[in-house]
Amino acid sequence: MAFSPFDLATLQEVQRQQITLPIFWLAFFGRTINFDTPYIDFETVDRRYKKLAPFVAPTAQGRIIKTQGSSMKRFSPAYVKPKSVVDPAKVFSRQPGEFIYRQMSAGERRLAVIAEELKEQKQRIQNRLEWMAAQAVIMGSVTVAGEDYPTQVVDFQRDASLTVVLAGGAKWDQATGDPLGDLLDSRRNVNKLAGVTVRRVVFGAGAWDLLATRLELNNPANGNLLDTNFRGSTTDVSRILEGFEGAEYVGTLAGRNGQGAIECWVYSATYDDDSDAEQAMMHTNDVVGVGPIDGVRCFGAIQDAQAGYLPLETFTKNWFSDDPSVEWLMSQSAPLMVPAEPNASFRIRVA
Repeated sequence: MAFSPFDLATLQEVQRQQITLPIFWLAFFGRTINFDTPYIDFETVDRRYKKLAPFVAPTAQGRIIKTQGSSMKRFSPAYVKPKSVVDPAKVFSRQPGEFIYRQMSAGERRLAVIAEELKEQKQRIQNRLEWMAAQAVIMGSVTVAGEDYPTQVVDFQRDASLTVVLAGGAKWDQATGDPLGDLLDSRRNVNKLAGVTVRRVVFGAGAWDLLATRLELNNPANGNLLDTNFRGSTTDVSRILEGFEGAEYVGTLAGRNGQGAIECWVYSATYDDDSDAEQAMMHTNDVVGVGPIDGVRCFGAIQDAQAGYLPLETFTKNWFSDDPSVEWLMSQSAPLMVPAEPNASFRIRVA
């Protein structure tokens, strides 16, 4: 329909389609540490209190207990700095929602453009934090690479036995596969290595389909292994994410005799890479068990004189170029998502 200046119309509302990367993995990182040094160190005190006190005769000397050790891990954060231009063409163009005959001033439009650009920068940084958190939990490491950044792997030294790739008849798409046994073995391994219990398991969509088909979870003859009644959780993740696009709580797997209950989530969120190609945050055939990893959001000092080199989560600034006149916006952050207990998670590639 053609527009005419003599037509009368009412702008009912502005529909904004906003597709964002949901926060899921970041919810496992409940603590924040800002630090003003180039590195951050985590010291782990290794204590296993499972030995028995030795027998001795009443008149014999006591037995010396061997002192247990500790280990230290050192990490250095990467740097992110999305930058935008306050486009003069946008300043002199109608903004979404602006009334045609009650126009905003150029100054008001500039502020609206800045707000929109800063919103996108903030979301991109948040997406990067979520991606780093996902890598830390799923892979036990974060691979940092960029056009102007040499590839580096931040290895949190998760025990190699907690990364399992099933092969041959052990795969879940084979009749000889044993999904419940695989989950039990990995949970026991986490308990052995970290002394914690995994009560939440996140399934890629393909892995969940294989499990549901393989075990016929809702088959009464199988004892209805899956309890779909939501009963709360020990962490905030379940409360925040009770079903949304990308992650969904699907029930509690109680085991054949009601033992070893685990909370089940199906995860299928994606992000867009630098070439606008859609990428999966988690492989569809992966299964990830997550216990109390004690995740920490670490932020290093901002390497900018205007920020005072202070340890801030994000520092945003603007500046101008004179000829031609250009206004720039930039946000800076030095993040690293660190699982203080990396052995509290496991990953199984099931097919």
